Amino acid sequence: MSYTEWKDKTREFKRIDVRGIQGNFFSGLKRQAIQIPAGSGLEVIQSFEPIRVN
Repeated sequence: MSYTEWKDKTREFKRIDVRGIQGNFFSGLKRQAIQIPAGSGLEVIQSFEPIRVN
C-alpha cells in the first residue's frame, strides 16, 4: 500500500506508546500487528532513535 493510500487513515490506527517499556518490546508489537486488519495500521510512539541493522 502506498503512502497516498493510507496517509488520511492514520487517525484510525491503533496507538501504542512504548516510551515506558524497558527491554525488548518487539514481540509485543509483532503480536499487535498480526491482529490488525488489512488496510489498517499501528502508530508506535517511542522516544529513542532506532538503529539500522544491515
